[in-house]
Amino acid sequence: MKDVAVKRWVLEGTDYVYPRTTNKILEAYLKSKGVAAADISINYTPFGHSDWQTRVAAIKRFGSAGKKTAVVSTINGDANVPFYKELGNQKISAEDIPVVAFSVGEEELSGLDTKPLVGHLAAWNYFQSVKTPANDAFIKQWKTYIKKPNRTTNDPMEAHYIGFNLWVKAVEKAKSTDVEAVLAALPGLETPNLTGGIAKMLPNHQITKPVYIGEVRADGQFEVVWKTAGTVPGDAWSDYLPVSKDTEADWVTLKCGNYNTKTNNPYKTSHHPNYTPLNKVDDDMIKKVGTRGSDQAGRDTFLRAEDDQTILSLSAPVFYRWPEAGPFDFYGGGGIALGFVDRDEEAGPGEDDGLEFVIAPMLAAGLAWPVGESEAGVELAVTANELQNVKLTDDVTTSGGARFKIGFPPALAASAEDLRPAA
Repeated sequence: MKDVAVKRWVLEGTDYVYPRTTNKILEAYLKSKGVAAADISINYTPFGHSDWQTRVAAIKRFGSAGKKTAVVSTINGDANVPFYKELGNQKISAEDIPVVAFSVGEEELSGLDTKPLVGHLAAWNYFQSVKTPANDAFIKQWKTYIKKPNRTTNDPMEAHYIGFNLWVKAVEKAKSTDVEAVLAALPGLETPNLTGGIAKMLPNHQITKPVYIGEVRADGQFEVVWKTAGTVPGDAWSDYLPVSKDTEADWVTLKCGNYNTKTNNPYKTSHHPNYTPLNKVDDDMIKKVGTRGSDQAGRDTFLRAEDDQTILSLSAPVFYRWPEAGPFDFYGGGGIALGFVDRDEEAGPGEDDGLEFVIAPMLAAGLAWPVGESEAGVELAVTANELQNVKLTDDVTTSGGARFKIGFPPALAASAEDLRPAA
């Protein structure tokens, strides 16, 4: 960027996730270096796009504003062939508007007349032209296997070579091909790459690789014009995007691929992602513990009349109708609501109505139902104090002699929220 004094940038990509993500990072990076938004042009075309005449002409116009312009290309697959052909047709040379490709390698250039493209660039972690004993041996083995001496190697092939060798080492370390066991064994493993360095699997499941920028040669190969001093550790998240700059991937210590260091630091073993394990208990434990509550001070506030607004709200009689149960009324008063079958269809309990069950709203809609039949008209009075220590399994006997249980009858619990004032 500084060496060639580029001032305007075209980010040209195929319309899918990799180019869009890459260009978001590139745009943020360029702006952080002082490039104005007006000097950044971003464009996407569909997969297999072939008619590049209009788009290449637009790039040519964008580069004719008196500022040095370069193209960063994330064009994918077959669309590269007509793109580079059109660059040649419109006589856009690397001296005029250099193109740096992230998705064009030796294989893509093998079907092109590369003479008009000499000088354009590509960025990869591997080029066939890199001379090392390991790379020479690999190329020879590949051409012997494929039986096509003109076929080329490329960066994705080296990536598979590295990946397979790391997998073998992980299987040997784990003594298993189980996916989880292999994943756990991978971090820290190393294997030689084809260009003379070492690829190491990091805790973020990225590896170390060198970075090369190659210039297109007339024979379809690349001449390395720049490279990193050594290998570069892969980063799972970009430091240039607000959505990811505070995010870290660490599958060894944090056991997480998207750990937010801003919201979760300082890291403690009691915090995410190492939650305190929960012990599973039997359902009967609910009955043993009961339905209890507490305030912030840890005091037991369950059914405390002075604290429970539900109890206070029931100081006056109120009628509710439950339409799904037929003609039915609830009578509430003094901290208890009694359920009666409304046989005479008159509001409130009458002489012809029978007690079916009792609802105690202060028990968080805990339902109660009679143990035995009760005569119509029997006075039932249960105060909040009498229910203070009632557990879900207890029988309650009212001063009128009726007995009922506190609990959640399955047939009624599903409709408990359907209570609504009677018309």
